[in-house]
Amino acid sequence: YTWSDEQKKRIPSLSILDGFIPTSAFRKSSRKIGYRTGKVLERLDMGLTGLEALGKDAVNFFMTGKPGTGKTTIAHALAAAYQLPFYSIPIQKGTEEGTFQGLLKTQDGKFVFKSTDFLEAFKHGGIIVLEELNLADPAILSGAIGQAIEAPYYVLEDELTQVYRHPLCIIIGTFNVGTAGSKEINPMLSSRFYQTYVVNDPSENEFIERLMTFDCDRSTAKRVYDAYVRILTYLKSDDVNALEYCKNVTFRGCVGAIQSIQEGSPFKEAIEDTLVGKIAEYDLELAHDVLKSV
Repeated sequence: YTWSDEQKKRIPSLSILDGFIPTSAFRKSSRKIGYRTGKVLERLDMGLTGLEALGKDAVNFFMTGKPGTGKTTIAHALAAAYQLPFYSIPIQKGTEEGTFQGLLKTQDGKFVFKSTDFLEAFKHGGIIVLEELNLADPAILSGAIGQAIEAPYYVLEDELTQVYRHPLCIIIGTFNVGTAGSKEINPMLSSRFYQTYVVNDPSENEFIERLMTFDCDRSTAKRVYDAYVRILTYLKSDDVNALEYCKNVTFRGCVGAIQSIQEGSPFKEAIEDTLVGKIAEYDLELAHDVLKSV
């Protein structure tokens, strides 16, 4: 497929795959994208356009998992692997329909219509990642994009004009379960995303190899990984039973620990300021217990 010059600027470089460690969720979603877009491209080659080219092969899926497991990284890698324009849309509590339908802005005393990343990708194609989908008001979200995800595949640009989905528009919703401010996904909207790929922690070797892509040696990566596992084990133990804080101990925290070590922090201090520090944000006493016991 030939993308416009503007869209080509959105296509990630293949070089980002150099340090990427494929996971189960990446492989599953990659199979889906490869199969469905292959069928769309066949129709485009036959001269079909728009919804006729899309047929029944729209790609919508969820990725869920605890913070830091790499949901957005996977989506970015998919865009690089398939050379698709990439659009990341942060979803927040106050997200309104305008995020998807375009916005009216005041300019020189006049209202001017401004397109959005979602609208551009929806009209012209590419991967759209709706980040933290479950933070938005479910009713707002369903009303704004419910018909974009499934037939009749349109959104109301500027609340008036029906704009139809590009046949190579891929919509990925990501969310963490149990994070502050999150809401249950609207069942009607959820049913339009046929697959939900759970992004788990990688295996020990994959985890260490991912850490090593942040310019550290295997020995340091292994020490950080071991601390990560021991902290989680402590939080999950019967004596502590602090499962709700496990979601704060993440891969990103391990990366932060490596950065602190690179900057000159002793190992224990690096762990204290990252993995343990994230527990301290919610429970200072528990963080002290982790330091003392782990």
